Amino acid sequence: MASVDFPDNVVVFGGGRWSRVYLGVLCGLLPATCRVWVCTPRNLFGMRQWLDTQGFRQRVVVGVSQDDFVLSGSCAVFVVNAARDHAAALRWATARGFPVLVEKPVTASTSQSLALLQEMERAGHIVAISQIFRFARHVCLLTETAYHDVRSVRIQWVNATADTRHGEVAAYDAALSVVADSLPHVLPILDALIGHQAVRWSAVTVTKGGANVTIFGESESGARCQITLGRNANRRERCFALDHAAGFDVLDFADEPGVLTRQGVNIDTDPLWEELPGPLSGMLVEFLANSSARQVNKKLAPAGAIRALMAIGVIEQLYDAALLDWLRQENSPEVRWHPDLAYAFTELLLLHKRHDQQKIDSNLEELSALFSRQEMDVSERREAQKKIDLFIKGLATRHATNYLEKTNP
Repeated sequence: MASVDFPDNVVVFGGGRWSRVYLGVLCGLLPATCRVWVCTPRNLFGMRQWLDTQGFRQRVVVGVSQDDFVLSGSCAVFVVNAARDHAAALRWATARGFPVLVEKPVTASTSQSLALLQEMERAGHIVAISQIFRFARHVCLLTETAYHDVRSVRIQWVNATADTRHGEVAAYDAALSVVADSLPHVLPILDALIGHQAVRWSAVTVTKGGANVTIFGESESGARCQITLGRNANRRERCFALDHAAGFDVLDFADEPGVLTRQGVNIDTDPLWEELPGPLSGMLVEFLANSSARQVNKKLAPAGAIRALMAIGVIEQLYDAALLDWLRQENSPEVRWHPDLAYAFTELLLLHKRHDQQKIDSNLEELSALFSRQEMDVSERREAQKKIDLFIKGLATRHATNYLEKTNP
């Protein structure tokens, strides 16, 4: 374990499942002299209840606003709240000179995330980006192997409908596409596997309304890269398969720490998984050890996240076009309203009306009615199809909600 000069204070932004996981690990790491503060404007009561059940209430102060905290001495900040609230928490911390670690995605917008991190780099702030899998010993078996002549990398990163993680069911933000939500975790690992080469991303295929996405690209040296992302699946998948000069390696860690199959031989990836600190603990220790020296661990440096965000920006354009094609195909007279359509339109509506759930529900009801064309006469059916087509066309500029409002005043 790295030598750590622990701060006098730790502030955690967030009141959800993952912030509770952070707190559980931090309370086991930090000395009793370190004061722990939690800012959760939307789950104050729930957080206090959880702290009581864990026996942490005496050492953790919970509030709805970070400005209510009385901080004296040094401080480190962890931003683990909703992606839409990350930027405000990050700016609050850096304005006070506090080192900060922020979870991914950095914000709810790829372009905003990129601009924010570049701004932080120019200002010289101590900002680290969470890369928990880069501290997982089973993943390091791959990323720290010097592969030669990598011919292809195939990745499966799929979340199950009822995916229980750390004792709680994991949920996703429906306003974030699976591309924006998952690639910040996947691309840094791929980047390490192919020696930090640039990848030309060329195509994206979409099924299930965007809940299943496959991305195709090729590295500078010619390695074929294929990433399959998914949500609401029957089972969780975490698989990296590499074809390289010395053979074929597959790491499957859907059930951590998983198994590495190297040239046909199964290898126990982490025989001390139950005894040694886990990946999150390792990452937090490295962050605290480096931040006390006003540095950022190389694995957590914004440079890697910036490279990933630039790639995601390209992939999102391909994704938008592929989702548009999928919706056009679904806009046929024989297609009724179904869950995959609800998934696609919900994602799009939430981009524009996150804070107006009533309007979103109304729009979805209107779309559902328009897709009930089998009960309409010929002229009504034709008009419904035109209205749906107008809405779908708006996807290209991310303003589809405006089209719906114009056709349904």
